[in-house]
Amino acid sequence: MKYTKLISSTCLLASISALHGQISLTDAGYTQDFNATGTFSLSYGTGSHTWTDNSTIPGWYAATDSPNNGNYRASNGRGQSPTSVTPNSSLFAFRTGTGIDGNDGALGSIADGTHHAVIGVQFTNNTASAINGLDISYTGEQWAWNSSSDLNSLNFAYSTDATSLSTGVWTDVSLLNFTALYSGGSGEALNGNSDEIFENGTGYVAKTAGQAGGPGATNFTNIGSTLTGLSIAPGETFWFRWTDNFNDEGFSGVGQGIAIDNFSVGVIPEFSSVALSLGGVALALCFLRRRTR
Repeated sequence: MKYTKLISSTCLLASISALHGQISLTDAGYTQDFNATGTFSLSYGTGSHTWTDNSTIPGWYAATDSPNNGNYRASNGRGQSPTSVTPNSSLFAFRTGTGIDGNDGALGSIADGTHHAVIGVQFTNNTASAINGLDISYTGEQWAWNSSSDLNSLNFAYSTDATSLSTGVWTDVSLLNFTALYSGGSGEALNGNSDEIFENGTGYVAKTAGQAGGPGATNFTNIGSTLTGLSIAPGETFWFRWTDNFNDEGFSGVGQGIAIDNFSVGVIPEFSSVALSLGGVALALCFLRRRTR
């Protein structure tokens, strides 16, 4: 792990501010599949959509370093770059489907030398005890096979003192990064849920040799790790974020379309509360044994 204070692209900072809305995290945990719901649209018939922090998807935040920070684009990834549609945006809601509408989505980024996206989520500990650890898992998916010869990543970090995506101290966790699987394409769309590639006029088909890993090569990978050493008291907030590192690494061309999906958080309770629960069970068993003698 390493610590980072702020997002390195300074042009992001003026436009990133939290509305102080967060997700209530209980012992039941939290899941998000990024499918179309509420104001989160997967329709690309109207081009770009307005992104509103803590509203488009409650508890979720996003920013780009494009002039039109408050937009995202719904697409299957084919022929896309941050500047392929006006207003420009590097924030994408990737989705399956060959028509205007889709319903199985993922949230991600397509970057170039000027634009990239940052995605984040804010939680409040609404369990009865301090959180010592968190089990994090998600599916990293590649939806666009673009021209860059480099493999850009969505780099994961967490913060227990942030008030927005650009404040606080952030701890990088490389085990929770997602790195693109394939590079050197020409703008083809991939099905981030399978091993298929999109052919215009045909739809999703099996890959052939030389196409994004070849036949049977999946366009996704499952990612997971446990955050330990935490001490998040009831009522305290914490953040996760994913940053497309295309610009930070100085890559050239158009970056791969990469996204997160099937995100899950599981709570590891404070040890004392676990011990108390186990002690209570042990006492109850002793009592029952004494009653049955």
